[in-house]
Amino acid sequence: MGRIKDYLKNFATEKELRFFEDIRRDDSLNMFNVSLCSKDELWINADKRIWAVGDSPEHIPVPLMIRVQVYKNDEKWTSISESLNSILINKWPNDINTEHGYTSSYKNSLY
Repeated sequence: MGRIKDYLKNFATEKELRFFEDIRRDDSLNMFNVSLCSKDELWINADKRIWAVGDSPEHIPVPLMIRVQVYKNDEKWTSISESLNSILINKWPNDINTEHGYTSSYKNSLY
């Protein structure tokens, strides 16, 4: 997950977003959680958790998910998802799924 962290960090710098990371590795949990945000009402979160439960094999319920939330209908963010998708698809063309069906719309939000 180190490479994707670097790409997200560079994306944050390029788009003038703040970058936060919470990456943990211990006996019961491997967690990758990175957020990019702006005071101009944008939040991007990449999250993946791998749990180990007792003697059972690791529990991997979902792939790495990247969520983009725009809290203000501002033209500044209209292309942010496409821009991020483009970078990720360019780096991992066979591993990115943008046709997952997970879309939501909130009042006064672009997505």
